[in-house]
Formats: sequence, structure tokens, C-alpha cells
Amino acid sequence: MQEFWSIPAAHGNTTVKDWTIRILTQEWPLSLKQITERVQQQSGKTVSQQAVFKTLQDLVRQKVVEKHDKSYALNKEWITHLAKSVQDLQTTYENHAGQLPALGKLDTKTVIEFHDPSAVAVTVAQILASRVLTQGKPEPFYGIKRHGLWPLRFSFSDFELLKEMTKSIPCYCAVIGNDPFDRWVVEQYLKGGFKKSKTGAKAEFKEWDIMAHGEYVLTIQYAKETEQAIEYLFKQINNLSELFEKFSQEELSKFKFQATLTIERNPDLARLIKEKCMKILEE
Repeated sequence: MQEFWSIPAAHGNTTVKDWTIRILTQEWPLSLKQITERVQQQSGKTVSQQAVFKTLQDLVRQKVVEKHDKSYALNKEWITHLAKSVQDLQTTYENHAGQLPALGKLDTKTVIEFHDPSAVAVTVAQILASRVLTQGKPEPFYGIKRHGLWPLRFSFSDFELLKEMTKSIPCYCAVIGNDPFDRWVVEQYLKGGFKKSKTGAKAEFKEWDIMAHGEYVLTIQYAKETEQAIEYLFKQINNLSELFEKFSQEELSKFKFQATLTIERNPDLARLIKEKCMKILEE
């Protein structure tokens, strides 16, 4: 649990809400004055007590934080619910991990079904980092995605996997969406080592996500209910801390997730994806 809460990284774009949640995972209960002082100390910025108070009011209303007399702490029910969600996601991901060795024999179409949003993102990253589709050659990866692909169950190991992938192969990604979380995800792509990536891409591919690595094409298609949930999520959140907050709510933590990853050798389409991706990124 402690490792999970240490995940949100502190950077120049960290909000007062991010800092408040981060601080309350390290020390509690704290008064408004104490939280304000710690936000200023850790962020290195001047933050008004009024801004922190408004943030705390929002977090209390969202049942992320609870107030006791004049002090604040994270809501225990929220923590419990969040921990259970992460545990469920971890279990599902581990169950899917055993399918990866079969990718070494891609002489026919390979289809993998997922019921966990984190497993999809991590599995694709593992496939690319392993170079299994290119016989060990460092061929570039090109992706055109409806939204930035990112694990909801995020950990330091996942970001290390992203960096491992970008060290193993050059990565380029055009994201069609331009919602707040799309922009945050692309920012992480670039920090993780992507050569080029941007949001607001204009593409006519019908698939939600279509990617190319070497002569292979990878597509990810989502069930209608899943599409709607992801659309809602990306419009509502701006960063990882807000993802935790939204994902802990019943309306998101219980939505039915269904996605299909298809991998197939198609040199002509792979070349088209590469050309289209680079054209979009250069516009």
C-alpha cells in the first residue's frame, strides 16, 4: 500500500490536489495550516491557505479525504476500496502474463482477450520491448491511438518498462484524442523516451488503436461499453492522482472492461501505418 501511494511523481505540473493527497499518504492527521506548510515546502512554491482549503473541501466532498475536528486524513473507505481495485487488477494481469511466451511463434494471427485495462497496456509494452515481432532487431514502433494507452494500475515497474521499451526500440505515437488525460499520457511518453508523440492527430483508421512493429500489425478493439467508459475517464481526469480518485469511484471501478489485442503479419499495412504516423507527427 505504501509503494502504491508513492507512485504519483512530483514535477512542475503537480497540482495542489496532487500535493495534498501525496502529503496525507505520508503523514496524518494534519491541520489546514500544516498541510499548507508542507505543500509549500515540498513544491517550492507559494500556495495560499485558501487554495489548500478549497482543495480539501473538494476532496472531502468526493470522499477521498475525511475531516476530524480541525484535522484531515485520507478516507479509510476510499483507501480500502482503492486497494481492492488494485489487487483485482494485479490478479487479472498476472493471469494474462502466461500467454506471452506463445508470441514467439507468430506464423498465424494471434488474438488475446483482456478484461483488465492495465494488462493491455503492460502486455503491449512487454511485446515491443522483447522485440519478439522483429526477431530481435531494433525496428521502430509506430502507433496511431484513439487515446493514450496507459495502465490504470500504475507502478514504478510499469514506468521502468516504458523506459526499457524506448531503449530497446525507437517509438513514435500519434494520439487522436486531445482530452486532459491524453495530454498527460503523451507527456509521460516523451519523458519515458519516445522519439515523437502528440495529441489531436487526424487519422481515418477505424480501429481504436492500430500499431506497427516490423512487418506486424497490432490492433486493439474495445467493447462499446468500454469505449464509453474510457471516453468519460479521459475527459474527467488530468493526471495520475486524479485517475486514482476517479477509478476508486464505484461508477468506474465496476465497469465491464473488454478489449481484444490482435497481432498479425501484414507488411503492406505495417508500412502504411508507419507512413501515416510519421506524416501526422510532422504536421
